[in-house]
Amino acid sequence: MYRLYFQSRSIIVTSDAEQTTSDPNAVILVNPEYSELKNLPYEFEKNEKIDNLYVITENEDSCFEQICSDLVKVEAGGGLVENSEGECLMIYRQGKWDLPKGKREECENINESAIREVKEECGVENIEIDSLICDTYHTYHMDGKFIVKDTKWYLMKYSGNGETTPQLAEDIEKAVWIRPEELSEYVNETYMSVQDVFLAHLKNRSDKILNYLKSLI
Repeated sequence: MYRLYFQSRSIIVTSDAEQTTSDPNAVILVNPEYSELKNLPYEFEKNEKIDNLYVITENEDSCFEQICSDLVKVEAGGGLVENSEGECLMIYRQGKWDLPKGKREECENINESAIREVKEECGVENIEIDSLICDTYHTYHMDGKFIVKDTKWYLMKYSGNGETTPQLAEDIEKAVWIRPEELSEYVNETYMSVQDVFLAHLKNRSDKILNYLKSLI
């Protein structure tokens, strides 16, 4: 499944038609011609009455690639950072709680970008990538261009002393460690794409536990 965000609205590309049954605001497009897909972001953006447009297709990869084919691609990397106490590092910027992330620079691979951005935005060291959680996609306009940003999110482990320094130059007011029992109230005050990162992380963790239990049987 792919989900392309237009602020709080989205185009969802999926082969699972049953996903639409739990969404009362779903508008469904089934097996569209590829020629229709290229203009879909422009048409969807103009039609603000549609919250979620589901594109049902047997070939999710090709369909999503065609939808984004006319948009300018930007790569970014970010981190869901956990310390030894299970606390999660979040930032507060422009009235929202968020996870640290940023664009890839030409000299970097995306892993390096993700680590650099976390260090810069939160003022931390001693972090390393554990695993890839998921990709998120969102659109915006800049300099007359219609952009799709692909952000790769990594689970990162932290072994420092806990001190943080928010990057004020990037309008980051706070960089704080959130205890697991308090995390839900912060996640409720973040972006939907970031909520997707947490959901994917929980699913990955559940899958690992399930696979471990199966190995014992």
